[in-house]
Amino acid sequence: MRKILSTHDLRVLHIVEYLHLHEQPSVSEICRFFNITSKTLRTDINFINEYCMPLHITTHNFDGIFLDIPQNYTVEYLYETILSNSTEFKIIETVFFDETHTVDSLAEKLYLSTSTVRRLIKRINKALVPEAFSISLTPLKIVGNETNICNFIIYYISEKYTGRKKPFSRIQLNVLDKMFISATKSNGHTVNFPQIEKLRIWIMVIIIRLQNGNHTDVYTPFSEDVDLSALENPLFKNLFKLTFKVELTDEVIFRLFYPFINENFAVNQETLTSMVQKKSEVAEKVTALRTLLDNIALKMNIPQPNQNEVLLNLYNISIFQYGKPYILYNRYQYFVDSIEKDYPEFIAVFKEELSKSNLGELETHTINSFAYTIFTNWQNLMLELEKLAPKMSVGLFFNTDVEHMRMLKDKITYLFNNNLESTIIMDLSLKSFTKHAQKYDIVLTNITGLHVNNVPVFCVPVFPTTKDWVVIHNYYEKNIKTSPK
Repeated sequence: MRKILSTHDLRVLHIVEYLHLHEQPSVSEICRFFNITSKTLRTDINFINEYCMPLHITTHNFDGIFLDIPQNYTVEYLYETILSNSTEFKIIETVFFDETHTVDSLAEKLYLSTSTVRRLIKRINKALVPEAFSISLTPLKIVGNETNICNFIIYYISEKYTGRKKPFSRIQLNVLDKMFISATKSNGHTVNFPQIEKLRIWIMVIIIRLQNGNHTDVYTPFSEDVDLSALENPLFKNLFKLTFKVELTDEVIFRLFYPFINENFAVNQETLTSMVQKKSEVAEKVTALRTLLDNIALKMNIPQPNQNEVLLNLYNISIFQYGKPYILYNRYQYFVDSIEKDYPEFIAVFKEELSKSNLGELETHTINSFAYTIFTNWQNLMLELEKLAPKMSVGLFFNTDVEHMRMLKDKITYLFNNNLESTIIMDLSLKSFTKHAQKYDIVLTNITGLHVNNVPVFCVPVFPTTKDWVVIHNYYEKNIKTSPK
């Protein structure tokens, strides 16, 4: 959906992303990469520093350009800021929440000319063609594939209003919370903060579409395993109607909770087992997913203590794909890329086995969702992968005493969780030392100027500082842990 952004907003987004991924590049490097002048870059940096506070870009003549992100922020804040300042997305949001606007009143509200509004809507619609919906001018509203519209708005609100107040009233959210708690309690579930945040946005987006008279023909029987009796309470139905001006009919309940109450959704493992026995297409998908997990476990030689739980979540995700799960910030892609840096073999095996599976051709965002689900749901997976991580051999050669080196050996074991195997080098001469040091990945010493052919030597104080340990850790991560076998 980045195509919706203006040329300026898109360039600003790319510049900050580049700075986030590259450590202090020079002005000339960035200008060459983006094919812009230094004057344009300075203008963009000034814009970023003004509108993306507290994110801040500092320019040093000799050290390059540095992106400073406060410790209580992440780069995700950039996407929230871009969406908040984008005129194109303001148009989409305004039309979504209020379908009574005309082009003239919308232009007046956004301090634009009517010709500018028409031009921007035309450009927005061109970018939205793959999503199968658009903004009509007469009347001014969002029309097209209802599922895609809701999916788009849900992720737009999720990205724009991450840590801030949502664009819904407190009364509305309180009523929704009562609905969630009652419905989940009657079905033997509990909800946590992330889940209820997602549900609030999901339900409110659909309610607003219903309030504006937008309906869908999608309607299938409720799953027999879902208890909706809590929503049949007359008092609650009246409260819902008073709050949202919408009757809580079976059709509305289905629209609001479609992913969770349709007959293809598995509420629990027992439901999934029953569905496998009754529906051949479900049996085929579950078999393919189970084979995927088994093959990964076999190749990586790791146990599956909760395969059924992972399988259940993977199955539900496979039927719960209604388009890309992001607008600007592809969180799952970022997660997979980060995991791939730390555990390249696991991601390689996952992708290989997925390509050989009977799950058919999957879109990239679905593959990323699978990878995220497997990695976060597979119990003790990270601990098992850490056990498989290659070890780095460290030779300790200090001019202190053996007791001191034993202490450092214990410190290394504590800090690096056995990923570093340290050995005290007992040679009595430098000549003998340089010969035997060849068998280690690195040498740790307090003797300045020590040199060993083809073996990095790290000179540290008698008690290494935190910075020293970080340097060693970074060397291990870059040269040993993620190096090709």
